[in-house]
Amino acid sequence: MKMKIATAIFSLAAVAGFTEEVLLNTPAAEVQINQPSAALPVADLKISTNPALKKSFSYFRMGIADPDAINSLQALPEIGLGYRYGLFQSAIDVTASYTRDAKKGDHETFSYTAPRVSYLRYVSSDLSTQSFYYGAGLGWGAVMKGNVDDFQGISANATVGYEMNRNQSFHSFIQLDVTQGAMAISTTSYSFARSWTPLAEVSVGLGF
Repeated sequence: MKMKIATAIFSLAAVAGFTEEVLLNTPAAEVQINQPSAALPVADLKISTNPALKKSFSYFRMGIADPDAINSLQALPEIGLGYRYGLFQSAIDVTASYTRDAKKGDHETFSYTAPRVSYLRYVSSDLSTQSFYYGAGLGWGAVMKGNVDDFQGISANATVGYEMNRNQSFHSFIQLDVTQGAMAISTTSYSFARSWTPLAEVSVGLGF
């Protein structure tokens, strides 16, 4: 048994020595090194260069409002804050606004909405840099004309607008809202019967 092991060791040593001698005596030009085949499949790495779309944003808006959109044209300054939560080709918009005229005393007119929640639907796809949109929602607010509480309660609204810079850090939009009182609520009663005049609002917003 020992004789067989010794014979195997001497055979391996002889083969190793022969291989080393051949490599040392072979010219460098004759030594062939197999390069990786160009035909081997290599997975293409695709890195998107398009920036991630910022679909949700907070915004500040300002514009004019008419608390009696049918019977008169009384433009009052308006300011508002909101947040637009982006969905697939749509958005949930939560906003609050306030408007007040410059008159004092018994003739003062003002209105507020806090909050108003609307569902907005975009006409163009999410990849478009601008799009028209439309929607509807409900809110809580009030309209005061002079010393008369014209309306306070739940109102319904319709919205149309145009949003720009949709794939940038700052968004901007132009929007028209028409709000109609739906149910007047006070501490003692509520009412559906009275016909309240609508409130029209035109505003320009900047989102960030």
